[in-house]
Formats: sequence, structure tokens, C-alpha cells
Amino acid sequence: MNTLSFQSEKGDSSQVILTLPALNANGVNNVVVQLNGCRYVTFKKISIMRSGTGIYQSVVEIKGKSTNNSFLNNQLIGIKLAATSTTSDVVTSAADKDTANTFKNNLIKYGNSAINISGDAASHETFNVIDGNLVDSSFATAINAIYNDAITIKNNILTHSCYGNLTYSGIYLNTCNSKNCCYGQ
Repeated sequence: MNTLSFQSEKGDSSQVILTLPALNANGVNNVVVQLNGCRYVTFKKISIMRSGTGIYQSVVEIKGKSTNNSFLNNQLIGIKLAATSTTSDVVTSAADKDTANTFKNNLIKYGNSAINISGDAASHETFNVIDGNLVDSSFATAINAIYNDAITIKNNILTHSCYGNLTYSGIYLNTCNSKNCCYGQ
């Protein structure tokens, strides 16, 4: 098995920064990091962020049946929103079967949702892990999981989330089956 890792040489996430200005152009492939059909890719102790004011503002997109990828001890920074925007989640994985991807010990800040991952009705995502993250200032639901089976969401701290509307949720699970795990410290 081959692996690929991107890691700060000094172990300081503020020393390595990947950034891309938000654009108003087509949102296809318009993210800072896109994993499309990737396996065993790790991002560790780096900053990945958007800047600017364009309408396409997502930071990380996982798609194409990507599996076993990890985001560990990073800063994932979106843009602070004044209104809801479905093209502005910090981490997104939509209508695809991406499995066993891990988000652990990251600072995830701003965006519409910090993490928005969903399979589809016929092909649920499985075994994704969201663990030990600090989620700060998401406009809408902080962690949104739809059509995810055996997902683990644990030990996350949500702060200043849902500032756009108090009817949003901190963590929202919909049609998630088979031994889901969701708990705090």
C-alpha cells in the first residue's frame, strides 16, 4: 500500500499554509484541497484556508469514493459568513460513498458548516471519524452527517456555532445507521 503525507517540517500548523481565494466562478473543483478517488493521503499540522469574498468558499472536498484519508492536527479555516451558503462548508463530501476518512484534533473555523458529509440514499458513507476537533464559529450546523453508517463523532468542542440562526444544530445526523457513536468527554 502506498501512502502520501503532507506535514509541517517543524510540526507547527501556522508555518505551512495552503490558501486559495474564494471565487464567483464555477464551483466545480474550486476548493483548496480536493481528494477525488484518493486513498491513504494524510495532511498533518498544516493550515488550509480560503480568503476573499467569492461565493465558492469550501476548503476541503472529498469525493469519488475516497477512503482512509486523514486530516490530523491542522487548521482548516473557511470564511466568516453573513448569510447561509451551501457552497461554503469548510469540509464537504456530498452524495458519494467516501469511507473511513478521519478528521482528528483539528481547528475547524467559520464556513456554513464546519463538516458536511453525506452519502446518498442508495450508497451510504461508512466508518468516517470526527474526533477531538475544535469547531469554532460555523454559521449553520457545525457537524452535519447524512447517509453515514457507523460514523464516529466524539470528543469535539463546538463553540460559537450556529451563530447565523439558533434553529441550526450543533451536530445533526440524518439516516445514519449501524452502530453510530456520538459522545463527548
